[in-house]
Amino acid sequence: MNSTQADAFFSQYPCVMNRGVRQCILAINISGGKDQLEAIKSKLASEQWKSDFLADRSGKTVLSVNPSSRTLEQTMSLARRFKSHEFGAVEAQIMAIPAPSSK
Repeated sequence: MNSTQADAFFSQYPCVMNRGVRQCILAINISGGKDQLEAIKSKLASEQWKSDFLADRSGKTVLSVNPSSRTLEQTMSLARRFKSHEFGAVEAQIMAIPAPSSK
């Protein structure tokens, strides 16, 4: 991926500078019971969040919320809602990676 392609890819995702490194949030992964995850997926769909069921490294199914085309504030607000147990006792993990610096 050249720098133009990388810039185009990462521009879709909310990013933050952390210790001088641009970190982009690619997903919020939610762990919980199957029925609970189904209910969360439905609620998020009504709020127009994109999400899919994926297998984590251990093979366990998680609900992966895609924050593309959302602002950093919208994404962090959703993460805070998970932390406050608005959706029940689920575990949420923000998946962020370093992004190349823009030129």
